[in-house]
This record gives sequence, structure tokens and C-alpha cells, in this order.
Amino acid sequence: MSSARGLDGSSDGEWDFNWCDVGWLRENFDHSYMEEHVRICHFRNHYELTHKNLMVKNLKRYRKTLEREAGRLEAAKCDFFPRTFVLPSEYPLFVEEFKRSPGNTWIMKPVARSQGKGIFLFRKLKDIIDWKKNGSRLEDQRDENQVERYVAQRYIENPYLISGRKFDLRVYVLVTSYVPLKAWLYRDGFARFSGTRFSLSSIDDQCILLTLGCTLQGTASSFLFSISHSSMPF
Repeated sequence: MSSARGLDGSSDGEWDFNWCDVGWLRENFDHSYMEEHVRICHFRNHYELTHKNLMVKNLKRYRKTLEREAGRLEAAKCDFFPRTFVLPSEYPLFVEEFKRSPGNTWIMKPVARSQGKGIFLFRKLKDIIDWKKNGSRLEDQRDENQVERYVAQRYIENPYLISGRKFDLRVYVLVTSYVPLKAWLYRDGFARFSGTRFSLSSIDDQCILLTLGCTLQGTASSFLFSISHSSMPF
């Protein structure tokens, strides 16, 4: 087994598995020779699934492929994610869709952030205008032309709830191959719950809408519920 940062973990240079980080992968994968049997702990283009804008792009592409090859009925099985736009590049298309259904709730998510950071809900285009003006740049981009990308999705207003609270399931899967697809599902996992009961009466209260944010930050008055019930094995 090689070290986490490079290919020099074994003295004789022979190894079967390299536990590398994403930074090493980006810098070295295309310039390193590996034997056929060698494995590393990341796929080279992992960001095609981990970045929200690219995941949506691939889901839409897959749905179109299914429709072309198997028909609309088969493609309809991919209708499990809401209407999504990448901003700012698809802003005109988003505005057109937004105006078709006034009053609906939408959610904004940064394409490459996690733990609920940067997420907010809105019902008025004015909120997007304020975002474009004040909040669409990362701290290190304030003086540059580069703008942080977001996805805007139609918010699911009637989600599945447990005891009136939003939840998600943390499931661990090891994917060893995509072509053909081979995945190993770990038997244990856990559920995470939001800090307070779900309601859209106040879309600014993230402890109603997020399961992770309040668990990490402890900002909700019912934070103890989030901690004591968020690790329920299934």
C-alpha cells in the first residue's frame, strides 16, 4: 500500500493500492504509470457526480439517452429530480421558468460546497437580484470576474417526513467499477433529522429545512433532539 500523498510509500516501489487525496489525483494521475491490477481510492472524474451542476448535467444527459434508445416511458423513470438550472449561465432560462409558476418556492445551492453552506430558499426574483449583487462571489473572488456557480431548483414542498421533520439517510457505498457498474452496499447507516418540525411558513429558518446544518452548528432551540436522534441505525 502506498502513502496518502504519493507513490513512494513502499521502499521497493511496488504497491497494489494507493490511498491518495483528491489533490494528488488531479496533479499526478495523468502523469503516472500504474499496473493493470493497481487501485486508488478515487475515480479520476469524481467531480462529475460530486459537483451539483455536473451531476444534473449527467442526469439530464442520461434521461435523453434513455428517451432516444428506449422511449419516453423508460425515460420517465428518471423523473426523480426537480427542474434545475445552473446560475448564472442559465439565468434567462430560469427566469422564464420562474415566471410560468409565480409563488412557487425555489432553492439555491452552491455547486461545490457542502454541510448546508450557502443554501437558501426564495419565492421572489428580487432575492436572486440581491444574491447576484452581494452574495454570488467567494471570499477570494471579490475583486475578480469569476462568480461562484449555483444551482436553482424547484423546491419539493411536500417531502417525506418522520414525526413532522425532514430527514436524510446516510448510506455508505463502495463503487469499484462504473463500466460495468459494480457497487458494494455497507449494511449499517444512520438517519439525520432537522432540528424543528417542517413548515414553509418561514423559509429563512434553515433549521427546519436542513438536517446537517443544525446538527453541526447547534443553532436550533431543539438541538438536543437533532443530536440524540440523528444516529439511528437501520
